[in-house]
Amino acid sequence: GVDGGTVNDIRKYCIGVIKEEADKGHAPDIVVVLCGMNDLKKFVANPLKSNSAGDFQNDLLALIADIRKNAPGCKIILPSMPVQTFRRNSMMNIFPLALFLDTVVSLWDSQKKIMAEMLSPDVIYTQLSAADIFDWYSNKVDVQDGELPLLISADGIHPNRRCYAYWAKAVGNQICEQIMFDAKNDESPEEHPSSIVPRTS
Repeated sequence: GVDGGTVNDIRKYCIGVIKEEADKGHAPDIVVVLCGMNDLKKFVANPLKSNSAGDFQNDLLALIADIRKNAPGCKIILPSMPVQTFRRNSMMNIFPLALFLDTVVSLWDSQKKIMAEMLSPDVIYTQLSAADIFDWYSNKVDVQDGELPLLISADGIHPNRRCYAYWAKAVGNQICEQIMFDAKNDESPEEHPSSIVPRTS
């Protein structure tokens, strides 16, 4: 990973790792790309000099192209961001941005969804709802002395270790469901007319 990195930083520093593994004959079957948080953070900090949501989409497309070039056939996973966990002291919760936070974040996350729709089935977007986040907070295992568990690191934006664990489990479950769904469709004659043997009279 790249601490504090944007999509372009991920492309700059991580593609080489994928290429190296592929050259050794160990190309990854699945690549999970956690991105968008830092791109959005930089946009909020300086909207006049930072990339827009459209630029984020173009950068993401370039990253996906590089991954597919070095690991053809691998599944690329684009998880949505767990932004419902933002703290009150987060730089995202400032006036007037806080009034439009959901809209701004949705605009960034929608770029991932667009990529997945364009490049399906090789690219998969995993959704994360407010209900999912609520379940993480209401997990009785993590509640101590009546206090809800913290899911955000000290910067008020990035997930902490506990949040990453919940997030990873949610993404993993959706990946498995999607792969099983695709496999079921691949085996279904209705989805593949060429596999249907015509009747003979």
